[in-house]
Amino acid sequence: TVYVAKCYPAWQCVVLDTLREMYKGEKGTAVDNKAVSVEMGKKPEVKKFMKKVMPFVAFMKEKVALGDLSVLDTSLPWDEMKVLSENISYIVTTLGLEGVDLALSSDLGEKGEDCRPGAPIIAFRTEPSVTLQLTNNQPFTGLFNTACPILQGDTVKNITRRLARMERNIKEGTPVSLYRWTDPVMGPRTMPDMKTPLAGLSQVMEKESFTINLEQNIVKLGELTLEAGLIFRVGQETAA
Repeated sequence: TVYVAKCYPAWQCVVLDTLREMYKGEKGTAVDNKAVSVEMGKKPEVKKFMKKVMPFVAFMKEKVALGDLSVLDTSLPWDEMKVLSENISYIVTTLGLEGVDLALSSDLGEKGEDCRPGAPIIAFRTEPSVTLQLTNNQPFTGLFNTACPILQGDTVKNITRRLARMERNIKEGTPVSLYRWTDPVMGPRTMPDMKTPLAGLSQVMEKESFTINLEQNIVKLGELTLEAGLIFRVGQETAA
């Protein structure tokens, strides 16, 4: 989850506005900490935060020294949440994540005070999963069996993207299709015929979703329990 701050907390905004006034438009202006402390003591908005004020002042003065007075702005000139939302696919792909949730720093309560405009707080988590066997039945692909974790609510897109990260022989952008056994009992026991590789298989459609039962360690597609796993195939093809 990425927690985004639309602006600084109220007391930090008071500190930033005060610092801006004391710099008088020049980043080279000497701003004395004692003078800042005196000014802060006059501000009722920051009285209960005085223990945090001077460390925050020191942090912001250092940022001014490394940058310019724009670091004292209490908000960004662009919508941080919107930019992240529009680039979620890129973030997920680049970082090899399953997904990204966006939330406001206010959801964190006091902990959200460490979140600042342009410096979001990122919390990583691991979702529970059940391992499912995925088998490739194509010759000369270098692909065989893969134990793939399945998460609650997964779709074909989720699973094939995860599979592509796990299998180096699946090149980026290569389409991957998933199939289940039409007859879940006899299908897996049938001798495969390379001339009709899709015989006895039904393609899993994107609109379908997977559910998991952690206690029973099973994966289901609708009401069907996938005890025999799934078949995956790479590349464009037409079902026979």
